[in-house]
Amino acid sequence: KRCGSKTIKIVTKEGIEIKDSKTNAQGVMKTYNYSQDDIERLDTFFELVYAEARLTSNAWKDDSETLPKGWKSRIQEIKSGKNSFLCPEGFPFPNRKAAYQHMIEAKYDPFEIDDMRRKLIHESWQFHALLPHDWLYKILQYGSRNIICILTSEGTEIKDSKLMVTEFMKSVERYTEEDFDKLSKFFEMETGKQKSVKLEWSEGE
Repeated sequence: KRCGSKTIKIVTKEGIEIKDSKTNAQGVMKTYNYSQDDIERLDTFFELVYAEARLTSNAWKDDSETLPKGWKSRIQEIKSGKNSFLCPEGFPFPNRKAAYQHMIEAKYDPFEIDDMRRKLIHESWQFHALLPHDWLYKILQYGSRNIICILTSEGTEIKDSKLMVTEFMKSVERYTEEDFDKLSKFFEMETGKQKSVKLEWSEGE
C-alpha cells in the first residue's frame, strides 16, 4: 500500500517481489504454506508501517479541545463533517467511543481514560447522577422511537434494555443495592420523559 509518498515493497525468501498489497503478500504466504504465526507477524508489520505513515501524515490534526493530549483527528466525510480519530500509537478509530473502549481494553493510564471519557460529551454522551460513577448515556433515535443507550465505566455499551444493564451489573459484582435502586429510578425518569414527549406531539397533531 502507498503510505504518503512511500511504497511498501516486500521480497519473499522465494524471490517474489510484492508491492503495495498486504492481500497479495498473504496470498503468497498461503500458496507457499507459511505458518499462521508468520501470517500474523505480517499483519502486525503492515499495521505498524501504516501507523507510522498516519503519524507523519498532514491529514491528521491536533485537537486538544475535543481529544486527550497526543490524539489527532481528521474529517472523514466532508458532507456530514464526520471525523475519525488517531491514537498516539497511530491506530485509527471511527469515533471517540471506540477510542475510549480501546483505551480501557489496552489499559491506558487511568487519567488518560478519564480524559477521553469526558471528551465523549462531543458525541452527545452525558453523565447522570442516578447512574453509577463514570457511566454515561445518550438517547438515540430510531425512526419515531427513542432508545436509551448506556456506556459503562468498563466500556460496555448496552442499548435499550434495563434488564441487560441489570444483568451486566450483577456479573461485575461490584455494584451496590443503592446503584441498582438508582438505575431503576433513572430508567423510570427517562422512560417517563419519552412518553411525555410522545403525548405532547400526539396532542399537537
